[in-house]
Amino acid sequence: MTNNPEKKFKAGGCSATVFINEFDTPSGKRAARNAVLERTFKDQDGTFQRSNSYSLNDIPKAIFVLQKAYEHIVREGPITEPSLVREAPKT
Repeated sequence: MTNNPEKKFKAGGCSATVFINEFDTPSGKRAARNAVLERTFKDQDGTFQRSNSYSLNDIPKAIFVLQKAYEHIVREGPITEPSLVREAPKT
């Protein structure tokens, strides 16, 4: 299983990244898609930083990328066979 994202949606400094997570259950291996929301910005030194704090102007962008991630997850549907999970392309 890879930790590479399946899909990433960006708007300004906000991004929602979809990952496929595999886990064990009493009935065997399962997999599910999850989304991670974050904001990227440059600090005073010009170094990129990540945050999960959103300003008034970031909130519409966060909503947009989360909506895109949600649409992707719904469109792709549930993962019924974890062994069929493909390697995600490099983004």
